[in-house]
Amino acid sequence: AQGLDDGETGVDEFTYTVSDGDLSDTTTLTINVEGDNDGPHITSATANVSEEGLPDGLADTVGTIDTTDAVTVSGNLTITDPEGDSIVSVGLQPPALALSSGGVAVTWSGTGTDTLVGSAGSTPVMTLTLTTGGAYEFTLHRPLDHPDPTQEDALALQFGLSASDGSASGAGSLTITVEDDAPHAVVNDHTLQLTNSNLLIVLDVSGSMGQNDGVGGQTRLQTAIQSINTLMERYDELGGVAVRIVTFSSGANAQGSQWTDIATAQAQLAALSAGGATNYDAALTTAQSAFGSTGSLGDAQNVAYFLSDGQPNRPSDSIGINAAEESQWTGFLEANDINAFALGMGTGVNQSNLDPIAYDGVTPQNTDAVVVTDFAQLESVLVGTVPAVVSGDLLRETMVGADVSGVGGDGGYVQQLTIEGTTYAYDPAAGGSITVSGGPDRSGFDASTQTLSVETTVGGSFIVDMDDGAYRYGGPDSISGSTLERMDYSIVDRDGDNSASYVEVTVTSSKAAVISTKLLSSSEDAADSMAEALLGTSDADVFAWDLSDRGSAGSPSEQHIQGFDTSSPADGGDALNLADLLQGENEESLTDYLHFDVSAGDTVVQISSEGQFSQGYDTTLVDQRIVLEGVDLSQGGSLHSDLQIIQDLLNKGSLITD
Repeated sequence: AQGLDDGETGVDEFTYTVSDGDLSDTTTLTINVEGDNDGPHITSATANVSEEGLPDGLADTVGTIDTTDAVTVSGNLTITDPEGDSIVSVGLQPPALALSSGGVAVTWSGTGTDTLVGSAGSTPVMTLTLTTGGAYEFTLHRPLDHPDPTQEDALALQFGLSASDGSASGAGSLTITVEDDAPHAVVNDHTLQLTNSNLLIVLDVSGSMGQNDGVGGQTRLQTAIQSINTLMERYDELGGVAVRIVTFSSGANAQGSQWTDIATAQAQLAALSAGGATNYDAALTTAQSAFGSTGSLGDAQNVAYFLSDGQPNRPSDSIGINAAEESQWTGFLEANDINAFALGMGTGVNQSNLDPIAYDGVTPQNTDAVVVTDFAQLESVLVGTVPAVVSGDLLRETMVGADVSGVGGDGGYVQQLTIEGTTYAYDPAAGGSITVSGGPDRSGFDASTQTLSVETTVGGSFIVDMDDGAYRYGGPDSISGSTLERMDYSIVDRDGDNSASYVEVTVTSSKAAVISTKLLSSSEDAADSMAEALLGTSDADVFAWDLSDRGSAGSPSEQHIQGFDTSSPADGGDALNLADLLQGENEESLTDYLHFDVSAGDTVVQISSEGQFSQGYDTTLVDQRIVLEGVDLSQGGSLHSDLQIIQDLLNKGSLITD
């Protein structure tokens, strides 16, 4: 290269001497130099990104290389011009390597410009930008298909670079290495304590329930029945279920003469039609009478659901539930240990008319009715009242103990399940299908939701969404003693990486005693607190708190518990049920809600019901305090953090949250 601009000239002279040893001669060599414009120089560079930084990516140190968890990388390339001219434009060229994302070929737009975009169909997969000053930025938006399904391998993408000073250009390259992500399946342990349920369903069948503003053009009554059917099925996953249905319009009627099983109840619901006025008084009177019918289950929880879409307008002399009628109703609920939910459906009902019906006779305490204005939300609201069953997610990033599970940034699906020797292989192509091998087929597959249900020999069931990864386990109606149910599973991502593990559920038949909290104000002295402590029984007990139990931040409610058994509920131990008390929590965020102090052999559970410990524990944020007398949840200090204590309780089934 030379430093003359285009059109400039220069002269170089060299004087030299030639000699043969005896004689010599000296002369001058003159070279005329004509200027030319040399192109800019670009210094090549390399950088890394990782699919582990994509949504649901699993950050780890596994793979052929693992230097970052970021999906964006930026830097500065050195671009110089020999003549010192300004760089007026830059251009980018895609790599020669054929690429795909999720099986769709990557195509390029912006070739030759300063912004290059690789897309799979219409979905951007990666973007590279370069400025005339040499600053570059690369972002990976979607995973790439990597060739080696046996490991987290890496793809090196060499992008061509060009820079121009207006009349000449130079070339270079930028190599971006994309690290793969892969699934990681872990063991999921659960405990399910079977609980029988008596469900009293009190359903409005007045004329307005025949309106066609339910889900998908159905009538309100059809949508309500569909939601109630799901509700009964969810209770069935907890144990045995007996159902008593009462319908009301201008008057009220009990369906059949006794408590029935779910199948019979579903048939009774299917035969209903809408018509007439709305009489809350008759509904409650008939419900109380129907509850005393034969056929209910012993050793069961009693739950009532009252559902209406309108204002009460009968009887004319006593419309709605007055104070005397409410007192009679709540006394009935308390006498029979019934937790009654009241739900309004649609926009034509007032919560104030339903509130006298909503009451927990087990605690006992007043609760609020709920108005569901959108019928599409009715089923989820109803199901949300059912105590938590065993559930989890095989695909999304989930913390299990000290390990992280999930399918990773590539996305994927549940490849197969093996339950009691029978394998169910899933093929997501062409709408999804299941191939069964190795044993008897005890499954049902819903192609519309890609959900596989497998019944076990003891009557339990594993329900798995094969393309979404969500799973539930429903227990049998009853068992003798306890049993262990197991589901082996494998998950695979979109470029063929896979991982396998299993889910185990310990099912026990003993019904835990649910012990309600008797709240003690923080202003009460310690002697009163000690005197009114809750006492655990010799059986497995569940100590349950409701949201209304809490105090206020800095002035917490406090409850002492004596005789709390720290062994697993499956082995007769006790549990803390904080599902209603903790608001908005998930398993990963529980340290924002719970802090544990161990002193003089007692454990004090400090609770912020709204998760205000996210910036660290602070006594002014505590609104509920539970003192486990004579219990060291830190196990002598071997569990030295809140997270470790929480995980130990969850693993044993001794802590119940949403």
